[in-house]
Amino acid sequence: MKKRIGVIAAVGAVVALAASGGGYALAADVSAPAVSIPAGTLHGCVSGSTRVLEHVYESNTSGTTCPSGSFLVYWGVTGPKGATGAKGATGAKGAPGAPGAPGAPGAKGDPGAPGPSGVVSTAATQLVTTSTPAIETGGSFTSRKTLVGTVTLGAGTWLVDADFTATPNANTTGDVFPQLFVYNGPVNASFTNDLFNVGAGALEDPSPTIVSDGDTINSYYSGESEITVPAGGETLDVYAFGYDSDTGEGSYALNSAVITATHLQTAS
Repeated sequence: MKKRIGVIAAVGAVVALAASGGGYALAADVSAPAVSIPAGTLHGCVSGSTRVLEHVYESNTSGTTCPSGSFLVYWGVTGPKGATGAKGATGAKGAPGAPGAPGAPGAKGDPGAPGPSGVVSTAATQLVTTSTPAIETGGSFTSRKTLVGTVTLGAGTWLVDADFTATPNANTTGDVFPQLFVYNGPVNASFTNDLFNVGAGALEDPSPTIVSDGDTINSYYSGESEITVPAGGETLDVYAFGYDSDTGEGSYALNSAVITATHLQTAS
């Protein structure tokens, strides 16, 4: 079915219709075959000689043909694809995405090479070898000390352990606190050459009954310190003494005294 709309008497009307937003197209020539026009599309025929638009129709059919000598025009159809436009500006950076799931654990690595033991050498020196000396107590350390032995060390870093045992004897009075002192120089009242000393706690009760029965009760003392010996080495002097709570002068029995020196390997 064709519904006739009207006749426009000039080609300028065709241009006006196109400018109003519909757009239009022209058939190729008078000999062109019928073409398919979408339903509801306005179309008409333009005279080839007078350039007059004739027979404007609203078509609900699938095709139309203009009379010989006329050109087909129509509006409201999609034209050819235009050229690609220029690239737009880069958009703003988006928010970070959610963290991904943890990866699988890696394979266990090979064991590393063993490190150095840290010990170059170790040696123990027994300072009490034959008899049990009586160590004086009370009074001044500088005047009443007892030299029980010496230990010579080479240059380097050493861990020095001092261990000893002691018991009361017939001359022990009051509470006696035995001690060993390790020196690397002369003894003086200010103890400046005292590397370290060992001893804590009093001897067992020195009652006459215990001593006369020969039932000696050993007290054990132990301590250590790391020391650095300079180039050329040095000799350590080990002294024994005892502090007496009643300020009197007495003694106790030193049963054993051992110095163990461990030479430590240090980073170069």
